[in-house]
Amino acid sequence: MDGMNTMGDVADSVSKLNGNDILKAENMQEFEKLYNIRDVSDGISQLKFNGGRRFRKGILMRSATTTMCTESDVKLLVEILQIHTIMDLRSHPPHHPPLDRYYPLMPAPSHEELITKIPRKESGRFEMPIIGGKARAAFLQHFLFHNPLHSISVMAPVGMSTKVVLRYKDRVSESVRANVQNTAAREMMRSFKGAGGMYKILLQSTGLELCQALQIIAVYGERPILVHCLSGKDRTGLVIALTLLACGVDRESVEKDYAISNAFAFSIIHAEVLGLPKEVFPTRETLDNDPFLREYYGAPLTGIQEALDFIEENWGSFDAYLDWIGFDSSWRSFLCDRLLEHH
Repeated sequence: MDGMNTMGDVADSVSKLNGNDILKAENMQEFEKLYNIRDVSDGISQLKFNGGRRFRKGILMRSATTTMCTESDVKLLVEILQIHTIMDLRSHPPHHPPLDRYYPLMPAPSHEELITKIPRKESGRFEMPIIGGKARAAFLQHFLFHNPLHSISVMAPVGMSTKVVLRYKDRVSESVRANVQNTAAREMMRSFKGAGGMYKILLQSTGLELCQALQIIAVYGERPILVHCLSGKDRTGLVIALTLLACGVDRESVEKDYAISNAFAFSIIHAEVLGLPKEVFPTRETLDNDPFLREYYGAPLTGIQEALDFIEENWGSFDAYLDWIGFDSSWRSFLCDRLLEHH
């Protein structure tokens, strides 16, 4: 596919863009089972807008799933990072006893609660699903109307095979699992023409959810907040990108923060997060020769670039898009006061 990065291009772009930030992301605070975690302020220089203010250190964190955290990991979140709020962007995230003791799982604050701009005092883990019914309908419409032959001849059989394998996974060999998993991933990305196509659908169909997530960051960003999904790269990447843009962070820095996740996404640790045996995770050789699998498992720079181009082409500016989803200038000002240092 034109414009897709090779593995060599990915490594070069991440190295050039991120410098030592990759090491910070991989080794932060000696976490045992909390991966792809980093302080969003790392690597963001003085803002070109908002009077040259800087991002507050330790206030906005991002990561992969927290529901693998060990007792030691939770202790680091509570005592070292002093995380007050966790926002999980998945639908129906599982309970996790070590985490639940300090961050009980609860529904996300409603619109009526958020407009008061008064955060709850107690710590918690908000269930804030980005991909809801409207997004699922948009994905289905995309598959059926934009790629009808591909959907009927490939996507439907692959989807059925995936369900069968998941249901009877204990009776299926790892090689079969790998083949079904990677075929499903490949064909999904082929249909979207890469991660950028998936992000475009999310930007169009999940405006209310994205706005609510941004409002939660604004209201609860007075104290340290951690945002994550499963891998911490797609849903989290999109929400954090919009957060940074709302604060006036330049586009290059937004892309840079997104691309850091490649250091994690192409590692074998990612297989553990996805719940896959290491033998099922694609090898370096497979990823070198399969651009669609690179798009699925990685955090391709082209993906976020296409998403940001899509916003500018269809709404004219990032602020106009944020206005369209309901995160208007008053909310953006409030967000900046939460996340940026005061003069």
